[in-house]
Amino acid sequence: MNHQGQKTDEEIKQEYEDIVVEQQKRTGSNVTKKDFEMITVIGKGSYGKVILVKKKDTGQLYAFKVLKKAEIIRRNQVEHTMTERRILVSTT
Repeated sequence: MNHQGQKTDEEIKQEYEDIVVEQQKRTGSNVTKKDFEMITVIGKGSYGKVILVKKKDTGQLYAFKVLKKAEIIRRNQVEHTMTERRILVSTT
């Protein structure tokens, strides 16, 4: 924590990574970007981009969202982003 009692960027990044790892353990999901073939970028925004991808082993198409962690942290959107992720994970 910094001298004002707020979490530092490094602490927030580590917390984010810990949450992602914990969710992957709970869902049994260990899918990585290496499991997909990029087809095309279908959208861009201030936090990242969305890419149309094809899963290599099944041929299934997905929208793959790539986020800029530093930008999410800088704009104080970590909790919002993690809530979105939890919703998306629970609907798959």
